[in-house]
Amino acid sequence: MKNKILALLVMMILVAMSPAFAAFPVKHVSSVEKEQTINTLNKKTPVLGKAYDKASTAADNFKRAFHMRNTMSPAKHNGNTVGILSLVFGILGVVGVFVAGFGLLFSTAAIVLGAIGLSHHEQFSLAGLILGILGFILSLIVILVVVALFL
Repeated sequence: MKNKILALLVMMILVAMSPAFAAFPVKHVSSVEKEQTINTLNKKTPVLGKAYDKASTAADNFKRAFHMRNTMSPAKHNGNTVGILSLVFGILGVVGVFVAGFGLLFSTAAIVLGAIGLSHHEQFSLAGLILGILGFILSLIVILVVVALFL
């Protein structure tokens, strides 16, 4: 049974890695056809009305952009990841109040991330901070009640 599952997984990986397995049809172009297309583009499309020369054609700009794609700097991240994490940890902190110590742990993380998110003006940070404080207080109350009842 294990061998059949392993063989199935190997076959799925091999099929997924083949170049024909794409979301769109892939046409294999020979190097001669590629050069003919580039030469045609060089003759027909000068970029931004500049005088025709090899460096200012659309095909060369495309080549430069294609080869530079790995060296470009990554885009700036303008999301609210810290705020969302604060909110998630705040919810887990409130829900985890009755589980030994988890409410305190998640609530502390929510308070820290909420404070960081507020300094970056992220959307969900205030909600995460409030839930973190609420979870922290409820966790302390539950711990004190349990200690008082059993000691």
